Amino acid sequence: MNWYLTKLVYRIICGQGNHMPQFDEQLRLIEAGSAEEAYEKASSLGKREQDQFFNQEQKLVQWKFINVAELYKLNGLLDGAELYSRIQETDNAELYIELTNKKAAHILNNSKHKFLEIIYRITLARSPISVSKFRNTFIGWWVVWAILHGLLIYSYGFPSDISATDSFVTNSILLGAYWMVNNILRFYLPNKDRYWYLLFLSIFLALLVTALSNALLSFIFKGSLHSVYLLFLSNSFWLRLGIGFLLIGCMTIICVLWYTQGEDQENRQRKEDAQKLSKEAELYKLRQQLQPHFLFNSLNSISALIGTQPEQARKMIYQLSDFLRATLRKEEEQWVKMEEELQILELYLDIEKVRFGHRLSAIIEKDESCLQMNLPPMLLQPVMENAIKFGLYDTTDAVTIYMSVFKENGYLKVVVKNPFDLETSSPRQGTGFGLSSIKRRLYLLFARNDLLETEVADHIFTTTIKIPQG
Repeated sequence: MNWYLTKLVYRIICGQGNHMPQFDEQLRLIEAGSAEEAYEKASSLGKREQDQFFNQEQKLVQWKFINVAELYKLNGLLDGAELYSRIQETDNAELYIELTNKKAAHILNNSKHKFLEIIYRITLARSPISVSKFRNTFIGWWVVWAILHGLLIYSYGFPSDISATDSFVTNSILLGAYWMVNNILRFYLPNKDRYWYLLFLSIFLALLVTALSNALLSFIFKGSLHSVYLLFLSNSFWLRLGIGFLLIGCMTIICVLWYTQGEDQENRQRKEDAQKLSKEAELYKLRQQLQPHFLFNSLNSISALIGTQPEQARKMIYQLSDFLRATLRKEEEQWVKMEEELQILELYLDIEKVRFGHRLSAIIEKDESCLQMNLPPMLLQPVMENAIKFGLYDTTDAVTIYMSVFKENGYLKVVVKNPFDLETSSPRQGTGFGLSSIKRRLYLLFARNDLLETEVADHIFTTTIKIPQG
């Protein structure tokens, strides 16, 4: 089985689609035996994870699967894990879909360079041993080979001193060649289409090692007393050359695999860091986009109160200051306690109660055991803001919004209920950014699409959020 990185493309449609075309590009990991199987599996996954839900305006928001746009072979990580997602806006939806389908067709038709893909996968395999263990293993291997070399010479009837000297000289020069190969490949790794350079390097070094060792051994054992050994040394030149080439070639291949694997690990780490930064940046952007909407509404309310109720306007300014100060303190944190989040929510409700007066009341029921549980910061405020927006904006009656916080089956659950009348609710443009942004934040944090649910029953709009704990 192999691992493949695939790009799934979804189209986001709100209501009748009377908005700028939006596309969601997601990178997924797929485990399969071939590229064709990976494509079919990715297509099935994309169709299975198509999603749709109703936003606060009761408009149907759809994540509609288009096709698999890209596919690359990788090492294994986690089956079906999303690595990347980007909302793509384009002026020409049909052209974008056509391009996606053409890329999908290219994946199915592309069967070239299969052998190079296998070599590449082996080359980039994660090494099972550390640098120190590799070094110790190599030294042990070299010592064993030197002993075998000496025993081989000794088996031809030569004295032990000659056998030991032959082995020591030859393998010392070989060790120098290994060191040279290692240093060359440490600073220079040839491209895949230039691996033939390594063949010439191995042949050159094998010739150099054999010539030097023969010359040095001939100098050490010169004279008629060692004529039999010198004749043996001369006749075994090509055998020594072949063995030297094989040993140096093996060392060259090991070095290429080792340094390529190290380089790939560095690249993988850089990609992981970049993806983490991208994810954090998207989460930060989502949090920042929630602030201006509420701030503008508050400033408009303050402006309206200044002329008629200056004391209320002053009170609202103080409350707004406290709320913004509290949210800024939490801005750099990825997780907060439910108790802290509820305190910020109370500040927000105090401001809204000044805006709407007796028309707004909120009842918050909380389980005391949930106060120390963790959740993403500023998650409750946009939910409450949506409830107020669609509960009060289209009516002059008093409205009560209910929020309950409790623990259930290992989840911290938040349920918000507000009155909602589809007939009197004013239609607005957009895709319901408040709940959509929360859904996206939860997906980025937990890789799940089922943590936010909405339901309309008996003119009550219910929003349920589940935060996994532990």
